Amino acid sequence: MSIQRRHTAQQLGDCFKVAAELALPVLGRQSRHLDGLTDIKLVHGIVSGQGKLSGLRFTHAWVEGLDDNGVKYVVDASNGREVALPSDLYYLIGEISPSECVRFTPEQARRHLLDAGHYGPWCGAPFEHEDPVPGVAA
Repeated sequence: MSIQRRHTAQQLGDCFKVAAELALPVLGRQSRHLDGLTDIKLVHGIVSGQGKLSGLRFTHAWVEGLDDNGVKYVVDASNGREVALPSDLYYLIGEISPSECVRFTPEQARRHLLDAGHYGPWCGAPFEHEDPVPGVAA
């Protein structure tokens, strides 16, 4: 697998920051799509770009949780959008392989964020950039 790294974090967006904020409510971001979901996980993985990023594979971040019926949903609020889809559909659209994803509980995410001083990616996820956390030394 080859990951093309021609785009900077600024060009690709705010996914790591936004996903961490969704997974950790103490950071202040909320989404109505997370209401009622349980077993919340912050996910860092590799996706295939859409639109102007078509043909590129890059690291991305989103949040997953289970609904009342045990169906796993993805909530992706990056770049000013708010997408909520069943995870099977999200993974199909983004050409995401579960083996290329790393999942964090909110507590694990909090520890990584404080230890690393950035929003991610962490723990072996391929990365081109790190989004710094204001006020936390790296």
